[in-house]
Amino acid sequence: MRALVVAAVAMAGLSACAIPPYDDFRAGPGACLVVGSSGFMFDRNCTRFELAWLPGAQRLTVGQRGPDDIEILEVSGRHRLITVRRIREGYYCALARDYPRPRVTRDCRTTDPVHPPISVRG
Repeated sequence: MRALVVAAVAMAGLSACAIPPYDDFRAGPGACLVVGSSGFMFDRNCTRFELAWLPGAQRLTVGQRGPDDIEILEVSGRHRLITVRRIREGYYCALARDYPRPRVTRDCRTTDPVHPPISVRG
């Protein structure tokens, strides 16, 4: 099983990919989405960034708002809308809005060092 995970991670890193608008973690073959309780996600340029610092980020719906933005709607636990914006290569800001009482929080993180993700690919 571990060999399969390692192979999937290697394939994900080598393949060209894009996130289809409003796809989720059961995405099809063209998707580049990796999630987990301490998981990662790929943006449309196949850049890895860590989602572990987004509390409860386990089941996500993804859409694109702009060339460097990824919109995330968390559907496990409480609902929240998170926009992840790439500030520069390897550096991201997450703007989270909790529902039903919107409260904007901002968190900026770098992706380095990047730990190997557990790949969940369609």
